[in-house]
Amino acid sequence: MRLDLDRSRYVLRTRAKGLLSALAHDLELEGRFASGEAKEEGGKWSGRAKVRPSDLRVVGVLHKDKLDTTVLSASDVREIERRMRDDTLKGAAEVEIVARSTDDLEIVLAGHKSKLRLSPRVAGDAVTARGTLSMKALGLAEIKGPLGAFTVKDEIEVEVQAWLLPD
Repeated sequence: MRLDLDRSRYVLRTRAKGLLSALAHDLELEGRFASGEAKEEGGKWSGRAKVRPSDLRVVGVLHKDKLDTTVLSASDVREIERRMRDDTLKGAAEVEIVARSTDDLEIVLAGHKSKLRLSPRVAGDAVTARGTLSMKALGLAEIKGPLGAFTVKDEIEVEVQAWLLPD
């Protein structure tokens, strides 16, 4: 099976912490998969996918769990996306994701590996999953605001929606 690249996506949610975190923005980001495939044998499945950090986009600001797409200016969005790609993700061209039904999801970024505990649900040709990912485990530096007024929490919320197509 192959990943339906038009319908499959992933969402990342970041949360600020620190003394002035109320002045910072919790963000929702969305990306598409660059490639992916999966197979099932004997009731167990495995899969592999790649994402490009350059495809990750800022969707908007989170107020608790409510998304607001009107807060950030276009220049703010461009700057956040640039800093994310160049600074946080160290200019990585691709991130590899390996998944097995008997194991955690594994994320590989520039040689660093991190496990992601998900709660997958399969419904027909769709797989949805939610979990958290540690930036530190992937070797990513802590993200700080101006003058260290706030930082982004290490745990990033991850939501995946993958649609599979027959080969």
